[in-house]
Amino acid sequence: MKRGAFVYVSEAGAFSYGPDHPFDPQRAVRTYELCDRYSLLGPDDVVVLRPAPVTDADLALAHTPAYLDALRRADEGVAPEDAADWGLDTPDCPVFRGVYRHAVLAAGASIAAFDAVAGGVARCAFNPSGGFHHAFSDRAEGFCYINDLVIVLAKLRQAGKRPAFVDIDAHQPNGVISPFYADPNVLCITLHETPRTLYPFKGWCEELGEGEGRGYTVNLPLEPGADDEVFTRLFTRIVPAALDRFRPDCIVLEAGMDMLKTDPLAHLGLSSNALVGAVRLLAGRGLPVIATGGGGYDIRNTVRGWTRVWAALIGREPADIFAGVVGGMMFGPEAEAGSLVDPPVIMDGERKRLAEEEAERVGAFVEKEVLPLIEGPR
Repeated sequence: MKRGAFVYVSEAGAFSYGPDHPFDPQRAVRTYELCDRYSLLGPDDVVVLRPAPVTDADLALAHTPAYLDALRRADEGVAPEDAADWGLDTPDCPVFRGVYRHAVLAAGASIAAFDAVAGGVARCAFNPSGGFHHAFSDRAEGFCYINDLVIVLAKLRQAGKRPAFVDIDAHQPNGVISPFYADPNVLCITLHETPRTLYPFKGWCEELGEGEGRGYTVNLPLEPGADDEVFTRLFTRIVPAALDRFRPDCIVLEAGMDMLKTDPLAHLGLSSNALVGAVRLLAGRGLPVIATGGGGYDIRNTVRGWTRVWAALIGREPADIFAGVVGGMMFGPEAEAGSLVDPPVIMDGERKRLAEEEAERVGAFVEKEVLPLIEGPR
């Protein structure tokens, strides 16, 4: 069995949401290139895979036939007359040439990651082109058209597994939470920016599932003053305890990079150190891990962060051989230094105090009201 499988969508850079749109599919290509530069795609203990074919049955695990038909009709780059009915042709989810192909390739890459782990090819798999956690069954939303994560989680359930989904993107994964909100066989844990200040304006800690799924949605919102310390304290307080109670067969991880202090869309203050530390903790549990990318709109730092995520998944610490080199060693002249490792981000002042207080409140609530509801296999 390989240490890890990296799923590469070489065509990702061919698609564009538009010149002024913050989402750039090229991030995944640059991540592959940087991982290769740091010798993280070899020698023989890792494998690089291409996207798997995607069947209608795969897509039906997450989306309605009518929505998929509308998305296919938009693939030539012309919005269908009923685009608004499906969340298409909006500022967040524009119609562009290849929009359906782009979404299906990303989904196929996540299916390839699932196949690699479920088939015993690799202990973990990473698809930086995936992580479209805002797409709903019948509409596009939040830069997302096909919800590859719902497809993977549904495939795990079909295989008789009880997966835990962990999301460390700045935005709450509303498109994943919704279909599993009443399901006690999928544990959803999400750390994200507070709904008070960021889309999708959901994800309070009191939103904990319903019916038989009550307790199996764990929302851990963070205030804008949150830094490495606040994130790490809340993550290590709640996530291992929730996983211990649920006893999953597999972890599905969305490793967004928009919690970074430099991200232009969110308002958090993290370095990649905290996010990579969370990935190491998850990878160290000895469970299969299927990981995707996600948000991340400071492109350079997102690529650096995802390179470290892949290294953490396969248990490597890449030598910082390009540290201190000036100009162009990453993927363009804007790169001022080649170091992968961020300096720690430790904030202070009133915003930090408020973030600490809210994280303490959230942690205490979840420990008292949510964790006791989580049960292991029956």
